[in-house]
Amino acid sequence: VLNPIGLEEFIGKWLIKRLANGKPKGSWMVDEARVRNYILPKFGHRKLHQIDTPDWEEFRDGLIVEEELKPATRNRVRSLLSKLYNDARRARVVLRNPIQDIPKLGESDDMWDYWHSTDEVQAYLRQSLEESPSYFLLAHLCLNAGTRVGETLALFRSDISRDPGRIN
Repeated sequence: VLNPIGLEEFIGKWLIKRLANGKPKGSWMVDEARVRNYILPKFGHRKLHQIDTPDWEEFRDGLIVEEELKPATRNRVRSLLSKLYNDARRARVVLRNPIQDIPKLGESDDMWDYWHSTDEVQAYLRQSLEESPSYFLLAHLCLNAGTRVGETLALFRSDISRDPGRIN
């Protein structure tokens, strides 16, 4: 038996539960922004179980035209929706995950420019220290924690553990 819950109601409860279950705050904030900016304006008024694969595929494809999102970002929105539907299926709100039938888009990795030596990393850190102590701290945290700037800036003091190498 399906629970005819609206997408907006379900996704609101789902986001709160994800945060309570340990989703990192920075990642959660990115997910919440994607929901608020892309998903709810298009489907917030609909019942979750009534939105089917063609609806979602058309939405995903429209993100490049309407929002100018690259394939990688559209794939992240797809992954977010797939997780949402998997959780909704376990909660018996939907019978199936319509996102699973939508293929991921090809992503280009030619934009990535990785450092090739510790000398390059050290040079970056020295330059960041010349910029400011705050910038150095941010650069150091991002590099050592493997986080993006937004994720690092979203951290609270309580998120940083006294155990070496731990961010909660």
